[in-house]
Amino acid sequence: MKPKLFTNLIAAAALTSIFSITASAFAYDIKGIDTDTTGFKTLIPEFQKLVQGERTGIDNPSLFKLDPTKLLLAADHDVNIYFLNEGAGFKNQLGFSATKDSNSQSGLIFENVSCHSRNIDCQIPSNDGVLNIGDYVELGTFKKGTQFDFSIIADGFNGGRYVYGADPASNPDGLEHLVAYEYKGYVVLGFEDLYGPKGNAQPPNQNSDRDFNDVVFVVDLPVVKEVPEPSTTLSLLGITVVSLVRFGHHHLSKTD
Repeated sequence: MKPKLFTNLIAAAALTSIFSITASAFAYDIKGIDTDTTGFKTLIPEFQKLVQGERTGIDNPSLFKLDPTKLLLAADHDVNIYFLNEGAGFKNQLGFSATKDSNSQSGLIFENVSCHSRNIDCQIPSNDGVLNIGDYVELGTFKKGTQFDFSIIADGFNGGRYVYGADPASNPDGLEHLVAYEYKGYVVLGFEDLYGPKGNAQPPNQNSDRDFNDVVFVVDLPVVKEVPEPSTTLSLLGITVVSLVRFGHHHLSKTD
């Protein structure tokens, strides 16, 4: 993995250290799914069932709130991040931070989360999209006990400034902008990129649909967890059987 310097990124620092106030950050080389040797490619159709249908809001996202321990490494590991889907008019950016003891690393994973129109399973594909489903980034090898965190800059590729993460209190509108699921040893994260409550178009609100499908990606890492009872396996991150059979995909335009 050879990170390349991505210049002129200035982001709000109020959320976490993921996007710090600097003139630069690191964007990573993006690889196609056909180069992946982990076997993830065969699971992609199953993971697509976790993607919320376009403009189908999640009324109570706190039921799918991220448990931070699910992003805590249980062993040394080569961490991969896979692009799964997006349903946004914005060109969002995805970043991460990794912290162990007093050491911290952060970077830009995808500088433009937009799905190319060749991907018929994407919620809102576009001719100028740059990602294909399954594209991934190798973040590198991290030590046991490393805590990961993720955030997006809404429309960051076009100069957007709103930064959203797992903590509602740190988000600019004070709302949940992240849902999380655990499935087959992976963690699936979905972000909502529009400011404000559902359907409110009064500025600064952006008539959000609250569908949490604007940046959807999968994290491959061994997490610290207890072995659950069989009946609770699907509820580790609030996931239910209903969630495994998501609403059908509707390729609609979204006004961001």
